[in-house]
Amino acid sequence: KHTIFVKDEKEAETFDIAKHFDTVPEMVGRAFNRPRISTLTQMSNPNQHHDNDNGSSDDDDDDDEKKPKRKKTSNKNKKLSTTKQQLRAQQRAIQKIAKSKAQSYAELEAKTARMNTLKRTEDVLTTERNMQSKGRKRMVQGANLEEGTPAVYRWRRKRSR
Repeated sequence: KHTIFVKDEKEAETFDIAKHFDTVPEMVGRAFNRPRISTLTQMSNPNQHHDNDNGSSDDDDDDDEKKPKRKKTSNKNKKLSTTKQQLRAQQRAIQKIAKSKAQSYAELEAKTARMNTLKRTEDVLTTERNMQSKGRKRMVQGANLEEGTPAVYRWRRKRSR
C-alpha cells in the first residue's frame, strides 16, 4: 500500500497512477513485483527475431516455390499478439505466485496450530508432574477443555531450613 502526496484536490483527481509508477495500467493494482514499462520492453525485445537482417529480399521466385506462401501480417498485429502473450505469461506468473503464497500461508497456519498444540500438551504434562510432588495443593482454576488449558493449582509455602 502506497501513500502518495499531491499538492491539491485538482491534482489528486487527475493523478495517473500508471504514469507515476511508470508501469502499464494492468499492473497498477499490484503492490509487489510491478515492472516498469522499460523492463517490459527489454523483456520483449530478445524474443523478437528479424528475418530480413541477412540481406535477402522477398522477391525471389525460387524461395516462393519451395516454401508455402504465408499471409503477411502487419507489425501492429505482431506487437498486439506479443503484448497479449506477455500479458498471459504475466497472468500465469501472478497465479503461480499467488498459489505459492497461499500454500506458504497454509503451511504457516499448520505449523502455528501444531506449535500451540505442543505448548498445551507441555503445560498439561508439566502440571501433572508438579501434582505428583509433595506438599499441600489447592485448585485455583479448573481445566478448560474447549481451549485445552490445564487446571491451575497453588501450593502452600513451605519454609526451607
